[in-house]
Amino acid sequence: MTLSRGKLFIRFGSYSIAFGVLCAWASDRRLSSPLSEIFVALMFILVVLGILALSAGCVVFCVKETGRQLLRTGAIFSGVALIVIPAATSLTHFEPNVHEWTGILFFLWLLFCFLALAILLVGFLRNGI
Repeated sequence: MTLSRGKLFIRFGSYSIAFGVLCAWASDRRLSSPLSEIFVALMFILVVLGILALSAGCVVFCVKETGRQLLRTGAIFSGVALIVIPAATSLTHFEPNVHEWTGILFFLWLLFCFLALAILLVGFLRNGI
C-alpha cells in the first residue's frame, strides 16, 4: 500500500514535531550546557520543519481528496482537538507552563485546531454546503 504525498508529508511532519517535543523535554532536564543547547537547536529545527511539512501535507490532502473524505477527516481532527485533548489534560491534571517545555504543546494544539478547521471548511466548500 502506497501513501499519497499529502499523507507522507503529514506523517513526516507529525514525527518531526514529536521528536522536536522530545528534544524540548530533554533540553529542560539538568544536562550539561552544550548538550542542552544542542537539544534546543534540534527542537527548533524539528518543530519548524514539522509544522511546515504538516501544513503542506494538509494542503496537498485537501487538493487530492474528495469533499466527503475531507469532512470525515476534519470531523475526526476537530473531535480530537476540541474534545479528546482537553478531556485528557483535565483528567490527568496536566497543566502546560509557557516557561517550560510543555508550553510548546499549547501552540501545537492551536495549530491542530486551525488545521482541523481548515480541512472542515474545504470539505464544506467542496460539497457545496
